[in-house]
Amino acid sequence: MGKRHPNQAPRIPKYYKLKELLVELIQSLPAGSPLPPERTLAEKYETSRTTVRQALAELVVEGRLQRIQGKGTFVAKPKVAQELQLVSYTEDMRHHGLRPETRILEAGYVSADERLATLLCIRPGGRVLRVHRLRLADGEPMSIDTSHLPARRFPG
Repeated sequence: MGKRHPNQAPRIPKYYKLKELLVELIQSLPAGSPLPPERTLAEKYETSRTTVRQALAELVVEGRLQRIQGKGTFVAKPKVAQELQLVSYTEDMRHHGLRPETRILEAGYVSADERLATLLCIRPGGRVLRVHRLRLADGEPMSIDTSHLPARRFPG
């Protein structure tokens, strides 16, 4: 391995430079858009198909691209990174430009065990409304939430 001069910048691999260029291309395209074939990308960026494959593979692992066998490589839907904060799920999804949806999977009353009673500040055996919800964003499942609510706060 050759020695580097102390003031010389580290060598950036070709695939990494190409990956950065492809990120710019991806950001300019809507989700679901097809990328040109590997051969076309290799010609356009004047590099080998091996370099193109390596850059594309990293972008697939990062979730920026999606490969479909026999069809090609496509811009992936952006992943929602949801920080833990006290913000309404609906507000948060709308803030990200997504359509929020909630489906009630199950709702009913249960008796509070010792732990649940302590957490809800009710007596053990007290009536609790339990709700299981599926949360979606643009039709994609995001989470399943279970809520336990003191029944006295929800008459009926």
